[in-house]
Amino acid sequence: MSNYIMANMKKYNSASEIEHNQRSQNEPKHLLNQNDRYENLLDKESKNKFNKLKSAASKIMKKRKSGWRKKSLPNIDMVIAFSEEQHLKNIEEFGIKKYNEMLKMKMEQYGKVVEDKIGIKFVSVNIHNDEGSYEKGLHYNFHAHMNFLDFDFKNEKMVMRNIRPHTKKSKIIFSELQTELANIFSDLGFERGKENSTAKHLSPEQYKEAQDKIENEIEEVEIEIENMTLEELTDMKIKYKDNKLLKRIIDYAFRIKKLENQENEFDKKKKTYDNFISTYEKIKNGEETTKEENQDIIKILKVVAPTSKALKSVSQKNSSKVNPSS
Repeated sequence: MSNYIMANMKKYNSASEIEHNQRSQNEPKHLLNQNDRYENLLDKESKNKFNKLKSAASKIMKKRKSGWRKKSLPNIDMVIAFSEEQHLKNIEEFGIKKYNEMLKMKMEQYGKVVEDKIGIKFVSVNIHNDEGSYEKGLHYNFHAHMNFLDFDFKNEKMVMRNIRPHTKKSKIIFSELQTELANIFSDLGFERGKENSTAKHLSPEQYKEAQDKIENEIEEVEIEIENMTLEELTDMKIKYKDNKLLKRIIDYAFRIKKLENQENEFDKKKKTYDNFISTYEKIKNGEETTKEENQDIIKILKVVAPTSKALKSVSQKNSSKVNPSS
């Protein structure tokens, strides 16, 4: 699916992970080159907000003569992963600043849904548009971090330790949350996977075989399109319209070929113009010109000055070179 959205929860002991989310640490190694990054939307107060809420929860727990256990994991980091294709499409449509704000608003809305569904307290949102890889071309890892405190202020207790990931009840809860996530983001073109899907994960060998097949298809298409014209590339786009990966490669080749054609056309026009100026200067200075130079300047003068004396003069001069007796 090329327009998926999905959520995955991780639990941490402290707020240190939030420093990565709000980019207050040294720049991570897995960031893209500066020119390839899109603007993030960061909440620089994320860690402070978390610690204040944790402190408030600690006071409540102290009154109840309880507290955080040594192995408690109160920092819940929910990673929202966005489809690269749909995310790029939205950036192009709305612009990165407006789009980030739209995402933030929807994630805050989703944060309240999670609060109501589970009980954990929503803290902050950080959107990362600067991560990815260059393996086999540029690929973005668009995602956002939603941080929660594992504490239900209404019932004054931690809740995540009672939610076991593999129980039937928990699976239903998290499946419903995935559906709610997709519903909130549906107007931005995102969808969730099929519910109760029976699809099986590939073994490492099967995955490798599938990857090799994709790479071979890409290589074959790249060889095929290398010397194609714009018209031929247009036909290729139609041929592979249902294969989004190959269509994207062909679209890229089409844009490059179009740019090359424009540059070639510009070079031809510039060369023609330069020749015109050179020949014109020779004529003006009474210098000898060749038959080819005269023919080139005649072509231009017929378009820009068909009734000019210059055209008549050069035509006569060229004619005399063809027929010396005239």
